[in-house]
This record gives sequence, C-alpha cells and structure tokens, in this order.
Amino acid sequence: MYTQPPRFMCFDARLVVIVLCVVGIVGSVVQTFKEEEFSMKFATAFSILFEIITLVGAVKNNVVALRISLYISLINAIFLLMTILVVPVIFASMAAAGITPTFNETQLEQELASLRNDSKQERHEHFVHGLVAGYTIEFLTAIGFACAVAKYVLINRVFVYAKAIEASSTYA
Repeated sequence: MYTQPPRFMCFDARLVVIVLCVVGIVGSVVQTFKEEEFSMKFATAFSILFEIITLVGAVKNNVVALRISLYISLINAIFLLMTILVVPVIFASMAAAGITPTFNETQLEQELASLRNDSKQERHEHFVHGLVAGYTIEFLTAIGFACAVAKYVLINRVFVYAKAIEASSTYA
C-alpha cells in the first residue's frame, strides 16, 4: 500500500510541523528567560513540553505523541477562541480609559481623576483610541487563532499519515 506524505500548500506537512516546533521551542525558551512571573514561566514551560512532544511525534512518525499533540493543540485553539471574546474588550476599555497596561494604584487614581475632567473632545479621542486598540487586538488574536487551527490541521495530517505508515508496516 503506497501512502503519499501529507502536504501543506507546496510544502511537506511534516517539515512545516518540525520547523514550527523548533521556532516554538526557541521562542518559548527566550520567553521563559524574559518573563518574571512564575505563572508565565510555568505556561512557557508547558509550551516547550508540548512543542517537544509534537517534534518527537513528527520526526519519528510516532502515533501516540502525535495524538497527544493533536489533543493539546485542539485545547489550545479552544482557549485562543475564548481569548478572542475577552482580551480585545479589556484592551479597548483600558485604551478608552487612558490606562496603560502597567500601572500602579497612584497612576490609576490620577488617570481616573483626569478622565472626570476631560472635555467632550478628549473623551471622543479616548473612545477612538479604545476602538482602534480593540479592533487591533481582535485582529491579532484572530490571526493567533487561525495559526492554532492551521497547526492543528497540520498535526492531524501528520498523525493520519503516521497511522497509515504504521498500518502498512503491520500488514507487510
């Protein structure tokens, strides 16, 4: 039984998954060293583990590793879909209020006091800034979700191929 290797556009799907995993590992390692919060370090460590499992599965055509990666990438895509609903609203509200993402309590009190004294033109400008920030974050989050879905599809193609290779070697 002859099985064709999976393709993604004009590229070998396994190669694309391998490249994405290597880039993901490097990016996560860099992020781990740059991050100061323990919870974010934990999240990037989990990301590194996921990328390593996917890399091993793609390189060795390991069905078990690819199945685990498939489930994890599906869960990741679902979480990214939920962030599309929440994150843009938060950033738009912060931009509309004139609040920067890194603030302390004194800055927050000053920002809120200045908002009460804003003119109609300034409130309109804050609204426009919030609108632009919200749409920008929503667009970027949608791109992230699309990438997660594409990665899921790629892993699924490699998984199906690995199962076919395993089945053909069992019958041979």
